[in-house]
Amino acid sequence: MKKLSRQGVNKFFKQLVFAGCLATLAACGGGSRGGDHKEELNQKPQAFPLSVQVNGLTKQGLVLQNNGGDDLVIAADGAHNFSKPVSYRHNYAVTVIAQPADVLCTVKNGSGIAVAAIPAISVVCSSSDKTYTVGGTVTGLDPGQKVTLANNDGSALNIDANKPFTF
Repeated sequence: MKKLSRQGVNKFFKQLVFAGCLATLAACGGGSRGGDHKEELNQKPQAFPLSVQVNGLTKQGLVLQNNGGDDLVIAADGAHNFSKPVSYRHNYAVTVIAQPADVLCTVKNGSGIAVAAIPAISVVCSSSDKTYTVGGTVTGLDPGQKVTLANNDGSALNIDANKPFTF
């Protein structure tokens, strides 16, 4: 076995360090721009499409809006896209601005900041045709006095005595 001289060892380590530096530079990818990133700076900011998945819609009349200005009229279940994409690092906020008659639609996951593809936004609709009985008891009415009670649907009850009532 041959012993290496001090110069031989130094030469070997210099070559090893040089090879390591070359490998590191090669791993960087380099590219032909040589550090000039003007091309990247001139690119337009990335924008992301804004879409919603609607389920349970049984009637027309649903209108969604993004950020108070991009309206989307929806007539049926399914996937729907807003006309304007959301720019990188900009907010989006999807809201319901018009409900179909007797239907309640709610937005889930409808707001955030666009930094990548926007996650699924869902709109769930359900029938709101449930009816409830509204009632109470009139007290403190003197004999001969009358009171008229009105319900939000426009119906009215004329009460002329202290007693329970229902709409």
